[in-house]
Amino acid sequence: MKPGPLKRTRPMGGQSSLLVIVATISLVLPVVGVGFLGWGGYRLAVAEPQGGLLVAAGAGIIIIDIVLDVMWAHPSIGASEEPGLSRPGTDLVGRTGIVTQAIVLGRGKVQLGDTEWIAEGGDLDAGRLVRVLAVKDVVLSVEAA
Repeated sequence: MKPGPLKRTRPMGGQSSLLVIVATISLVLPVVGVGFLGWGGYRLAVAEPQGGLLVAAGAGIIIIDIVLDVMWAHPSIGASEEPGLSRPGTDLVGRTGIVTQAIVLGRGKVQLGDTEWIAEGGDLDAGRLVRVLAVKDVVLSVEAA
């Protein structure tokens, strides 16, 4: 079974635009917060009463940035609707190939398409058809088809 063309499962409009805006804001907030803290600290040092307000605003901005960063890094935000998306080789599971080097003592070679892979599974002679059960690193786990 050969995988079909990739399908876009959700539109790239609103949600991705919102993420870009939130990411940009999250990059700017610390700079603004530190600026307010510095300017407020200076104003306090020269005994101006508005300095405390600027320090409080700077601290508030930095806290908002920390909250946004924690929300951004939460695992559920980056969860994919395609569980194998970041796991190379998962598209090979279920495909059939041919044994090119006999699988002896559980190890041999299998060809899928134009690529030869190291394979593990029950002993099989060269020329046999196999089905891919799993992929671990660059090793295919196979069984007779």
